[in-house]
Amino acid sequence: MKSKSICLLLYFYVSLFGNSISAQIAKDTLKVGFYINHIFDIDYKKGTYKTSMFIWAVSKKKIYELNRYLDFIGQVNYEEYLNHEEMIIRPDSDTLYWSEIEVMVELLHEYDSKKFPFDTENIKMNIEFTDDDSDSTVFEIDNTSILNRVKIPNDWKLSSNPAIQNFITVYPTSFGDPRLRDYKVNTVGITFKLAREPLGLFFKIFIAMFISFLIACCSIFISNDSFEPKFALIVGGLFGTISNKYITDNILPESTSLNLSDQLHVVTVLFLLFLTIVTIYENRSKLADNKIYERWIFYSTLFLYSVVTLILVVTALP
Repeated sequence: MKSKSICLLLYFYVSLFGNSISAQIAKDTLKVGFYINHIFDIDYKKGTYKTSMFIWAVSKKKIYELNRYLDFIGQVNYEEYLNHEEMIIRPDSDTLYWSEIEVMVELLHEYDSKKFPFDTENIKMNIEFTDDDSDSTVFEIDNTSILNRVKIPNDWKLSSNPAIQNFITVYPTSFGDPRLRDYKVNTVGITFKLAREPLGLFFKIFIAMFISFLIACCSIFISNDSFEPKFALIVGGLFGTISNKYITDNILPESTSLNLSDQLHVVTVLFLLFLTIVTIYENRSKLADNKIYERWIFYSTLFLYSVVTLILVVTALP
């Protein structure tokens, strides 16, 4: 009887630890790599960008079907250009299963439009590999991945070296699977920072507004007897400012908070309002022309406007 108990204990011991060891041995190692070709169509209005890239996976157990089990977080559109799968037999080593895919993906991104065009963008691209349970696959990042030769249009550049890491994403739902309490999936995250030289774009966008304001300021030197021409210059400056606002509104998304563009346009309108009040006061008071007074108003207005504008721009600098 005693010998039977010992045999049963040994049986359960071997079964328990044997299954544990075999489970560890059964784990597959999946080596994944990336080559990002382009990042383009950076769209503030839609909050998206597009990227074209190669993705590959190497396994010792099976072909990983990237065209079926690849999921980009925040994906809007997805196009597949190339799908290659091959079993590589090596006489002196293990057989490898290699799969490669080239895709073009449009992804969501929340842009920092408050500081446009002085913003820098931290791009986070998370890619889920949904074929295997996270407990059955060990993920490795292929060191031959290349992320620092990305081609980006419109003067955007990588301001930091891209980083790539793998982790497990845990969803607090089973997605309807009665066997699970939550859902875990292997995820690869690619992060990099985009920046550009902003001054050229800044003046290109706002130069019309600045010129409109300067023309409106010139109304100060028109004789006080010519009320209509003076007022017409100010109104022209206002229309130029509003037209310039439409340009930036077509680029940036709607927001309840004021971005740099909103602040600059509000400041410009307030100074135009000040010029309007001065013009009306001069006309109602029948003030005589005074060159010293006119120069003082002109230079004071330009100086205060320049200081406020400079403060707003410096505040927006990264």
